[in-house]
Amino acid sequence: MPEAQPGTPVSLPDFLPPLLGAALVLWALFLIHRRRARAFPCYSGFGLSLLPATLLTDAAAYIAPHRYPTHDARTFVLAMLWLAAMLSITTFFALRTPDDAGGGHDESPDDHPEPPWWPDFERDLRDYMRRGPAKPPKAPAGVS
Repeated sequence: MPEAQPGTPVSLPDFLPPLLGAALVLWALFLIHRRRARAFPCYSGFGLSLLPATLLTDAAAYIAPHRYPTHDARTFVLAMLWLAAMLSITTFFALRTPDDAGGGHDESPDDHPEPPWWPDFERDLRDYMRRGPAKPPKAPAGVS
């Protein structure tokens, strides 16, 4: 672990952490609302492209309190934690949202109606399974 530094790289006002906390709660509620409304715009690679940034930000939020342990750096550490939480929540919802191409994994099987040909296929398959396969074909003449 790197040595602790006496100052912080950025000086932030003390009123910022409560404001950022409220913004984080509002952002999470917005994402939950958009998810339930199925209106979260997403394409298949959006969540995966956010994943490296999220992991790096989480690592920075983990290292920041060890690198800047002073009382003056408290707001900076809380801002780093807020940024990590914001990216983590956004990445979570982006990965859990089905893409526009229909490749989502959250859809239940009851979402799509049964195709009209399915009952006939199912009945024919049951009949076939009861009868068993037909006799194997005969070998063609003249082939050894």
